[in-house]
Amino acid sequence: MAVSFEEISVHLAQIPVNQYLQVRLLETGEGCCKVVMPYNPQLTNSWHSTHGGILVVLTDMSFFLAQATLNGIDSSGRVATAEIKTNFLSSNRGGTLKAEARVLKNGKRLVFGEVTVRDFDNTLITHSTLSYLKL
Repeated sequence: MAVSFEEISVHLAQIPVNQYLQVRLLETGEGCCKVVMPYNPQLTNSWHSTHGGILVVLTDMSFFLAQATLNGIDSSGRVATAEIKTNFLSSNRGGTLKAEARVLKNGKRLVFGEVTVRDFDNTLITHSTLSYLKL
């Protein structure tokens, strides 16, 4: 059920919240993807750091795309986020962020994996584990 880079890019462009986040696809592979999100001062907290909720949305979007490389881009509506556990390790006070998502287990009912978000100095901003339930 291979999905092309182009198909994933088209899907990403159709996600309504992405008009604000401006996430772009960098690379895909079997069970993984890399995306970038530019810094946007409108998506920050009072300390001018990218808001934690925005980082979690970036994480969830990235993991959906990674699992779609295995389960199909049409899996939207056939999978649901069951759990996200995010460790916030550093702040991002400007600059583009890079998220790398990787599926570790693609089971019959559950998809499990991890996402790291780094700045372009390679500072680890967040590390998350995720579980998606196949409906």
